[in-house]
Amino acid sequence: MGNSVNEGAGDGEGEIVRGADLTERQYDCLLRAGEGMSSKEIGRVLGISPSTVDNHIHVAITKLNAKIAGMLPNCSIRTGPKML
Repeated sequence: MGNSVNEGAGDGEGEIVRGADLTERQYDCLLRAGEGMSSKEIGRVLGISPSTVDNHIHVAITKLNAKIAGMLPNCSIRTGPKML
């Protein structure tokens, strides 16, 4: 696998990004998409096809979802169940 991103975007968010073990390309694509760039624009900037950009974003989101899901049991233990 490629190089992993070991630094986060900022307070709080960085911990999830670090723990998700995103590659630099996955992180770049996800970050640029979050800034409002289209897959076509991201691909042009990074020199890859829009479908490759979409794949990187999909894999990054999958990794982030897995990381967040893994954190949920710890959150409920620390804060207790919430009544709706």
